[in-house]
Amino acid sequence: MRWALVQAARSAVRWDDHYRTKYQRIKERRGDGKAIVAIAREIAVVMYHMINRKEGYRFSTDAFKTKNLKS
Repeated sequence: MRWALVQAARSAVRWDDHYRTKYQRIKERRGDGKAIVAIAREIAVVMYHMINRKEGYRFSTDAFKTKNLKS
C-alpha cells in the first residue's frame, strides 16, 4: 500500500501544483524521502475524505479536467 501511495505522490508532485508546492516546502526542511512520504500520506487522507463525503477533488484545475475529458 505504501509503495502505491509513494508512486502516486511522485506523480502528483510532478503534475499537480498544489502537491508540488507542499513537497518543495517539506523537502527544504526534511529531505526528499520524508517529503514524498508526507505527500503520500496527504493523498491517502484526501482519498479517505473524498470517499466518505462523496466529493470530487477540490484542487484540480480546469485545464486538468478538460484534458481528462478529451481523452
